[in-house]
Amino acid sequence: MQPAAAKRIYFLDNLKSAVIVLVILHHAAIAFMSVALPGWGIHDVRTSAVFDWLVAWDDTFIMPLMFFVSGYFALGSAVKYSAAQFLKGKWFRIGWPWLIGILFLAPVTWHVSHHGFGNWGELFDWRARLQFFYPAQYWYLNLLLWFYLLALVLYKQMPEVFRRRAAPVLPERWQLWAFACACFLGMVALNLFMPDGQWSMMPWLTCQWVRVPLYFGFFLLGIWAWRNHWFAPEGYLPAWKPWTLAAVVCSLGYIGVRAYFHFTGLALPAPWAILADQGLRVLLCMVCAFAAIALFQRYADSASPVWKRLSASAFAVYWIQQPVVNIIAQLVREWEMNCALKFALVSLATMAVSFWLAERLLLKLPFFAPEQKKAPLKQAVRI
Repeated sequence: MQPAAAKRIYFLDNLKSAVIVLVILHHAAIAFMSVALPGWGIHDVRTSAVFDWLVAWDDTFIMPLMFFVSGYFALGSAVKYSAAQFLKGKWFRIGWPWLIGILFLAPVTWHVSHHGFGNWGELFDWRARLQFFYPAQYWYLNLLLWFYLLALVLYKQMPEVFRRRAAPVLPERWQLWAFACACFLGMVALNLFMPDGQWSMMPWLTCQWVRVPLYFGFFLLGIWAWRNHWFAPEGYLPAWKPWTLAAVVCSLGYIGVRAYFHFTGLALPAPWAILADQGLRVLLCMVCAFAAIALFQRYADSASPVWKRLSASAFAVYWIQQPVVNIIAQLVREWEMNCALKFALVSLATMAVSFWLAERLLLKLPFFAPEQKKAPLKQAVRI
């Protein structure tokens, strides 16, 4: 019998598309939180604590998942091209959208969020713009550029550590949890000196410092997965049942803890609060990320017309969605209607408008054109 032919690794592209939908839901939900999020600007007249818990829950794992997928494909081109060609390609694909976004769309997002649809003259006050930098969702592209640069340096300095193996190597369970502990310790160490929500607002480096160990950890985990042929024949694949069960249990526990703190106002001493918060975050991120990977490999490993369109437009949709969601949320902010229905309306309208703009306009720009990624996938070992 002839061996099965290798096929494209569809499910990671589909997973990233689904995560971007979650990003839209996350941004739409912020306006309906019972407590106004500092810096967001839009706070709806109808709110619910349910959206506090929803935002806290999906905030733990959606961006680490995106960094994981980016890491998985990070060094594929580094082994084929020179360092200059690698960096030039990443700047073309990531750098130009980042620069255009922070110069032209991020100011619109900020202005609509905090000033509504009037006094547009402030938008063109470049002196004020230089004094206050707002990155919007483009912080991800900025941080990703730095991660690509660091990955290239590590690959060039330690090629034997980052070179792809000749055959699949399965991870030990202790290695996965050691990785989680390293992310946890890194976040706690930073959180002891600065609050979790503190941003670096430098135009050339925009990030939440406390989250960087988690983001860079998942980016490196993606590189490690690529190096060890995860998802390849005889390679590693998370088993969907135990990881999904763990994700459900941890999600309910996490939301339960958040709800308990919300209703009781219980305050822990600062060191214990940091340990508890970051420990829960890393645990939930780990199990939800692996559950999502396993479920998408099992149920969304295809190139159906819907997935192909979503995957082709995913990057452009991410690039345009925050100004769209803020404009729509600001338009309906004063409407007196059920906040769940309002949230659904804002989310669906944002998806429809962002997808339309991506397909009709943005995909015509060369740096938004979808890349082709290939990797063998069948007969993975489930652990």
